[in-house]
Amino acid sequence: MTKIGTIWRETFRRYWRTMVIFAIINVVIWFVVLALVKFNAFGLHDLALKSIKANFVNDASSHKINHSGAFGGFVQLTWHNYLGGLATVAISLIPIPFWWVTAVMNPASIGYLLGLSPIPVTTFFAGIFPHSIVEMPMQWLEFSIAWETFRLIWRNIRTKQGWWHGVDWRRIITILIVVVLPMAIVAGAIESFITPALLNMAK
Repeated sequence: MTKIGTIWRETFRRYWRTMVIFAIINVVIWFVVLALVKFNAFGLHDLALKSIKANFVNDASSHKINHSGAFGGFVQLTWHNYLGGLATVAISLIPIPFWWVTAVMNPASIGYLLGLSPIPVTTFFAGIFPHSIVEMPMQWLEFSIAWETFRLIWRNIRTKQGWWHGVDWRRIITILIVVVLPMAIVAGAIESFITPALLNMAK
């Protein structure tokens, strides 16, 4: 436990500044997208409503039913979130910033959801905030690792060294297993078992 605690402390001591930067970027994107949807800029609000209606009709016509239950949903959600983090870090090993798409689209989707809500504050605190206490720092950590790796690769390219020269694979893999995986599990548990209850209470 002491070793695990040390890994956690060293991880956040190393990346907290970059995580704060990504947190600020998140908040800015939330408000920008929320405002665009609320004011129906570019027809975003109408487009979203049409998309929701189409998905509802398709689901109803194909009789899609989730038989996995809450625990099955928790496993799927946790795996989805964790796999997304692994993909973000893996993509950063390519000297093209594709991982920024995820860094922008994640907060944009939240802003989009809040923009569609009649009461964004209630939606945020009941449906997003509980699991995001863990999930968002997890994503900011993943983006921070990706940013550090991406910068190192470009430095290697400029100095004509191997792309992955100096990449600390052991540290990255350790963080993904010891820090990111537990955070994904906790976030998935909250979103699967606690968030639905809070949303029902908020209705």
